[in-house]
Amino acid sequence: MTPTNIAQNVGSPIRRIAVSSALTFSPPMESVTTVTDSSIPKFSYSQLQTWDRCHFSWYLNYHEQWTPVETKSYFVEGNVGHDLLMIYYKNIVMTDHDSCVRLVKQKVAQFHAAAGQDPDKLKIVATMARVVKGYLEDFARHEDQKWEFLDAEKEFEIPLKTPKGREFLLEGRIDIVAKERATNRVWAWDHKFIGKKPWWSEAQLLMDSQMPTYVAALQSMGVPIFGALVNQCNKYQYAKTQDMVEENLYKRSPIYHTNDELAARLNNFGMMVDELLECNEQGIFRRSLKRDCSDCFWQDPCLMSLKVPDAPVSDFLQVNFTKKAPKRALI
Repeated sequence: MTPTNIAQNVGSPIRRIAVSSALTFSPPMESVTTVTDSSIPKFSYSQLQTWDRCHFSWYLNYHEQWTPVETKSYFVEGNVGHDLLMIYYKNIVMTDHDSCVRLVKQKVAQFHAAAGQDPDKLKIVATMARVVKGYLEDFARHEDQKWEFLDAEKEFEIPLKTPKGREFLLEGRIDIVAKERATNRVWAWDHKFIGKKPWWSEAQLLMDSQMPTYVAALQSMGVPIFGALVNQCNKYQYAKTQDMVEENLYKRSPIYHTNDELAARLNNFGMMVDELLECNEQGIFRRSLKRDCSDCFWQDPCLMSLKVPDAPVSDFLQVNFTKKAPKRALI
């Protein structure tokens, strides 16, 4: 496929052009990094995902800038795994497999040192070191021969407009940009660490909104992107050796999105931005209607603020939450 160059954005929805079904963004990526207008709101996919789940949790997290003192282990595991794979794929474009593996081992040693004597942190480091080592040696060593790696942890920041004409910036990061040698097609990769099979279903792959949003962002930067690929690693440690086989541990699932679908996804993203900004202007932040919020960081302060609505919500955040600071170490 030869992706269509995206035309100048006019009108709505989300700066979409009426000629052909292609998308574009203006200005091009080279000038995006020079945006200095601090009045333009900036949104990541994860921020809008939080808003979609619960407006009140977005308010505490992004508006009031609170964060839990302790992060749940499965989030830390994913971050550590991503960090180790980033080191490998950042360097594989410059050197060989074995040299990159040595760099990963050095990072694992740093994580071990940072974990100290904390058994929970040491367990996380041991788990992700095992998973990434197996992936690199038993899977990536041969499967990656099919790919030319162009970039890793590729950051972007794109100026857009919502359907109602509000300007905003979409920011994000692509885990890997790689070209398939057999077809010369360029794909955006997203690493996922899962607790145990089953892998993502076809419906999950098709309904996921993060990757089509990122594919559109890559197209806006002039990358002739063909589709997205979910690079799944199973971190479950099987008791039986016969279960520790490649088909149970690693899977790469490709997804293709048409230009019309990319336009629709970005339009939906912009509608959420409109909703968020309007609620923010009015100071109205509803809670989720889910019956089970047991996995939510904000469960306790949410319940307490419902029971004592006249008290400042900050009164219920002082013990287990803290104001956000510059990015902390993973371990």
